[in-house]
Amino acid sequence: MDNLRKVSTDGLELIAKGRTASVYAYSETEVLKVYFSFFPEEDILLQWDNTLKVTEIGIPCAKALELVQVGDSIGVIYERIYGETLSDLLTKAWLSDNKEIGRLLDFYVSFAKSLHEKEFPVGTFEDIKEHYQKKINKVTGVFISEENAKKLSTFIDDIPTSTHYLHGDLNQSNIILLSDRSVKMVDVGDAAQGDPLFDFCFLSGMVFLNRIIPSFSMKNCGLSDEESEELYRLTISRYYNEANEEELQSILKKGKLLGIVYGVTIGFGEGDFIPLIKKAVDKIVSEEF
Repeated sequence: MDNLRKVSTDGLELIAKGRTASVYAYSETEVLKVYFSFFPEEDILLQWDNTLKVTEIGIPCAKALELVQVGDSIGVIYERIYGETLSDLLTKAWLSDNKEIGRLLDFYVSFAKSLHEKEFPVGTFEDIKEHYQKKINKVTGVFISEENAKKLSTFIDDIPTSTHYLHGDLNQSNIILLSDRSVKMVDVGDAAQGDPLFDFCFLSGMVFLNRIIPSFSMKNCGLSDEESEELYRLTISRYYNEANEEELQSILKKGKLLGIVYGVTIGFGEGDFIPLIKKAVDKIVSEEF
């Protein structure tokens, strides 16, 4: 991209590092997200455009302020949000306060439903199914055999299309509670439309990877394998609280398969475990289909 203002990370405090970017404290009111060089420019622009759309339609989130050049990389300056993530609050509660866990999960589910009840015309955001098909294409041959990739692709195609708003990755780390009790989200660049179950794939993907990579959830969110599995089950049962037991099991099974697709894209950063991840994916997909 031409004519972007050039900025540097020299002297800036690194405050977070994810799978696609690092985030620095840029000023008291701004942060600088610097994408890694492998992340496609077209995806950066899509995330930028999505964030502007989400802000414009009034969904509470960190505002995207400016696209910038950072060395050979592209960055985005965002509004800086001060508060505690829902993930941190849940981790603290899990150590000592079962009542607080329930209260926080009820809040999470209520907040998720308030987002998902918003519907927009087709094409306002990407169909989440298309996004997941891209994920499958990306990992076919690495984590998933071509035969099983086709099965997963058909499974996703068969999920009814929906116009409900989705964050795209509504994990608790992307929800920040402010001191005035209001809420803002971060990382809304993957905004999409579709079945709300897709927004919980971080949880089901973590459950999948826990069974392959030792202490995966402990390293990523401070919960044990058992606690993260319980978190997923409690979240889904609360969100789909009107479902009977048979319906709930069907939802959990669907979430499990979507979680595999989400999980294997995280698995690119776990090189030593690629053979084990592929073996687990092929086993589960073969059993389910």
